[in-house]
Amino acid sequence: MASAFKTGWVALPTVGEVHLVNGIPDRVWVPDIRTTDDRALRSDVRDLTDLHVTLGPWRPGEGVNEREAAVHVEAEDFGEVLRHLAHASAMTFFDRYHHRIDDSATDFDDESYARDFAVALSRCGLRRNEIDQSVFREDYCMALHAAAADIDLHPEAA
Repeated sequence: MASAFKTGWVALPTVGEVHLVNGIPDRVWVPDIRTTDDRALRSDVRDLTDLHVTLGPWRPGEGVNEREAAVHVEAEDFGEVLRHLAHASAMTFFDRYHHRIDDSATDFDDESYARDFAVALSRCGLRRNEIDQSVFREDYCMALHAAAADIDLHPEAA
């Protein structure tokens, strides 16, 4: 999907916009809450990101009838959220060092996994004791190194 690792506001097809950070939705905005269908909004976000989401309570936006709501990704997509974050960490590594992550760079693997795991918990509205951290580590590291290798081969696309 083209928007997989986008950061910023993206217009939704039915109404409003979603804010993405590394392709992960974190909030939505609508121009008028009175005409908003939450189910359609969640469906639009899912179609755009391939992530299932729930919406938090609506809060006032900047305009008179505008509203914003926090977005949480559902727990079933926790691994996918980690893959998005692994790609972002690979981009950060490449931006900093201008080469792929060496397979022996386990310190970077450990640091980025710990940080991204905590972020993924937050984005999914989960607590640390609700997810076994060791279950996702291998897939995360594979995604991290694959993304870094791809960025190294095609830096212009990053």
